[in-house]
Amino acid sequence: MQIPSTPPRPTPRAAVEWRAAMRALTAFQLRSHPAPPPRAMNLSSTSSTEEKAVKTVLWGCELSQERRTWTFRPQPEGKQGCRLLLHTICLGEKTKEEMHRVEILPPGNREDKKTQPVTIASLQASVLPMVTMVGVQLSPPVTFQLRAGSGPVFLSGQERYEKKAGKRTRGSKTQH
Repeated sequence: MQIPSTPPRPTPRAAVEWRAAMRALTAFQLRSHPAPPPRAMNLSSTSSTEEKAVKTVLWGCELSQERRTWTFRPQPEGKQGCRLLLHTICLGEKTKEEMHRVEILPPGNREDKKTQPVTIASLQASVLPMVTMVGVQLSPPVTFQLRAGSGPVFLSGQERYEKKAGKRTRGSKTQH
């Protein structure tokens, strides 16, 4: 058996399917939670405006034959300002040589029953064992599903909690 010197190139169909999946994911995110308007970053240490305190926690889960779905829910103290920043989806070391498809399921209490699951990764050990997600921010609850394949498939990222801090002035502590 010869091992090719370069990895196989993605087919045009795979590229079209990937672009369609990304458009669907973006549309899904925009429908469920519109993005906040852009804000300027305040670099002044003497600012008296309200600022947000940000806390991040590493997050990960495993999808497999035994556990095909996983729902991310925020920690109780940070429910309001929570986002899941999805970074990596990869196959485990002992994954079978088969196609693994990971989807995000739409929320169950929606009136729109036409909303379909959104495929975020299609992985195969010999072709594409890992994908890196850039700029994917999801609002909880988020349910991931292993639609095809037996796994294990690992998802990793960060939980981001924002809460408003009190007003700050030069040399003073947070005021309540």
